[in-house]
Amino acid sequence: MEKYSKFFNEIQNLGDNLIEWINNGKNIHLISNYEGDGISATSIFSKLIYHNGGEFHLRFINHIDKEWINNYIKEFNKSFDNDYFIFLDLGAATLHYLHKFFPHDRVMIIDHNQVRPKKKPRDLLFINLEDFNINGDVEISSSGIAYFIAKKINEQDIELCSSALIYNLAPIGLIGALAAKQDNGKQHKLVGLNELIFKDCKELNLIDTEVNIRFFRKNGPVYISLMETIDPYVMGITNDKGKINDLLLKLDIPLKVSVNDLEKDKIRELNTELAKLVPVPEDLVGVNYYLQKESTNILKDAREFSIVLNACGILESPSIGLALCLGDRGIHLKEAIKIYQKYQNKIELGLDFVGNPDNLLEKSTIQCVKGNDIIDERLILPIALKASKLHILKPEKIILGFFEDKKNNKIILYGHLNSQNLINKDLNIWDAFKQTNKKLNINTKTIGNKIKARVKIPNDIKIEQYLEIFDENIQKQNK
Repeated sequence: MEKYSKFFNEIQNLGDNLIEWINNGKNIHLISNYEGDGISATSIFSKLIYHNGGEFHLRFINHIDKEWINNYIKEFNKSFDNDYFIFLDLGAATLHYLHKFFPHDRVMIIDHNQVRPKKKPRDLLFINLEDFNINGDVEISSSGIAYFIAKKINEQDIELCSSALIYNLAPIGLIGALAAKQDNGKQHKLVGLNELIFKDCKELNLIDTEVNIRFFRKNGPVYISLMETIDPYVMGITNDKGKINDLLLKLDIPLKVSVNDLEKDKIRELNTELAKLVPVPEDLVGVNYYLQKESTNILKDAREFSIVLNACGILESPSIGLALCLGDRGIHLKEAIKIYQKYQNKIELGLDFVGNPDNLLEKSTIQCVKGNDIIDERLILPIALKASKLHILKPEKIILGFFEDKKNNKIILYGHLNSQNLINKDLNIWDAFKQTNKKLNINTKTIGNKIKARVKIPNDIKIEQYLEIFDENIQKQNK
């Protein structure tokens, strides 16, 4: 804990300011990123503010830029009166925009992403993780920061009763970290400050772990789990129903039994067979996080919960994901399952598009998917990532996707390190975008972190030239 003492001092400062806003009856506006980590952070702050007697307004957005800020400010007729603003999983890349256009003492930014410039404006309420030697890519998510603020404010509640605020919020901090793909430790374990949140969950008997096969949808029929196992990709099994039937018949495992219901010896036999089909057998096994108080199958596994949240956000229904985080298991759960199924269907339909070489641009270290009217902008990366896991795209190459914003004469580029191997090489998507923009004299903000980032550039830039320079920058990092 001593390692993080300065970080927790700053957490205390943010918590004190928030309580002051609440006690003084300020109009608090929560502005959040629409994906899983943002949804999780929003649910924590929503409960925190309500629990302490405050009120708030909420909206989910894709990203912040100068245009968005200008449009947003117009809603207030240039008079902020009693309005205060909290940005969740947003803002680190646009600190100076926020500093320029908003009253300085009325803005709080909760964002684990990389900060540029490195030095924040002094009077903004924001934790720059780099100041504390904390890696925001893997050690803590935005929802994790939100959780620690909630814990500081309500520190005594954890000792009072099982219905305390912290009792409900700790697992959400971990779900947000999983949504942000921060399970990059040994055996896909959460590390750093995320591990401290996990310890809180364990003390409250809220989460249990199991080192087991890293199947998806372990509550469903085993043949479906095998069909959809893409991380790791199992050669001759993933997406091949015939081979799966043969394997299960050989092992005397019924098709429709769930992985969760398999006897331990059957799991061992299955793991032994699958290990023969993957390059690194250890990748088959990892730490699974289970929510102890969760009775809903699809949400029991914290990773699956995080995927449902991301699906809700990407398909423009973040409020449904928020309702799940706040505990709704009625109509919103049914709606979330429908959204998740729709999301999976859209991903599957997009795989054929990605598999067509005409829709790809490829360089030595990257492969870039050309987005168009067929694929929604928000789905470019999820589709490309699944295509990489299925070996439709080359998993050893970085995934990029671009989408033309004709209305604003822009090209939006997304990048993602799509494998643990690429992450272990310490490549930096964010910096590669930044250096490319610098070389081409493009004045724009790069948003995100080392693993996942996005940038918006003028549409008169030749995309082939941009990708060539981006590729060169990645090669320099890889030396």
